[in-house]
Amino acid sequence: MPRMVCVFIFYSVKWVRINFMKIYPLLFLFLSSLASADTQCMQNYFASRVGETLEYRVEIDGIRAKGARAISQSDSGQFTLLQSVSVLLASLEEESHFIVDEQGIVPINYLFEQQGLGARKTTIQFNGATAEVNRKGKTSQLELPQGFQDPLTFILQLQAATSCGESIETLKIPLVKSKGVSEVVFVQGESSVVKSGEKDLVLETWQRVDGDKIEKVGLIPELNNLLYSFEQREGEKINRLQLIDLP
Repeated sequence: MPRMVCVFIFYSVKWVRINFMKIYPLLFLFLSSLASADTQCMQNYFASRVGETLEYRVEIDGIRAKGARAISQSDSGQFTLLQSVSVLLASLEEESHFIVDEQGIVPINYLFEQQGLGARKTTIQFNGATAEVNRKGKTSQLELPQGFQDPLTFILQLQAATSCGESIETLKIPLVKSKGVSEVVFVQGESSVVKSGEKDLVLETWQRVDGDKIEKVGLIPELNNLLYSFEQREGEKINRLQLIDLP
């Protein structure tokens, strides 16, 4: 019996050695097809959002306003996400340009501009493994981790990743801001129901805790992971937005 086992193992190893070069191309094609499927899913997801403009009720530290988020795409295939808020004597505008691969969003550049009271401007230009930050007239360099997102795209990446990926309960996203890089960890929370006319829609909640700061993101899977709500709490300070009308 031991001899038979040895013979079996020998021929198994020999077979693996002989056929490895035959198997490797098939394995490569299989993995490539998975990557292509992921890329296609991501491309389809963002293509389905092109032309979409959503209006939100916004509350910034007790001050109420209205805001909007819109996604567009250029002829070159590059996407633009624009978010704007007008509040009292100031207006805030964020704009992110990005492309999409099998991992999701790849930011190209980011702009934050506040006009009116407290006017300021920040830009981040992403160049491969580094980013150039221009803030308050000063320029600095940051090293970029794999899969990084900017301050505007990280929620959009959560929407896409949970739409195209298998069941996800936790999602880690490296977040690049003007002051440095940190890791955002979203954990899936409890689901609830929101009304759309006479129809009930499931609202999935994702939560992020960072010290005293708690952020909650509400997505509606049935509506292509539509961003329904966002809330940020830090001490007594509360910022939030909520979709005005469901499509």
